Amino acid sequence: MHVIVGMKQSKDAAGFLRPVQRHAASLYAVSEEGQHLALPIEDIVSASGGVALPGPTIAAILPRLEGPPSRVLICGSLYLAGVVLKQDGSLPG
Repeated sequence: MHVIVGMKQSKDAAGFLRPVQRHAASLYAVSEEGQHLALPIEDIVSASGGVALPGPTIAAILPRLEGPPSRVLICGSLYLAGVVLKQDGSLPG
């Protein structure tokens, strides 16, 4: 499973990532443009103990995912779901 995480500054990033990242083949940190109070990518990487790779965006990550077909979990904050739904037709893959 590939995990893409973006969240608001008010979230406990380390607490959220701890149980998720052990199941991830890859972990990416994103901060989508125009998202008010989004946690900076560097903070998500730090909260993951340096495991997460900087995205910087969902659209940039999807074409780079390698390996056999697998699931992609996009998570963190609800705002990210809105970004994905808005971009759904234009996202690669």
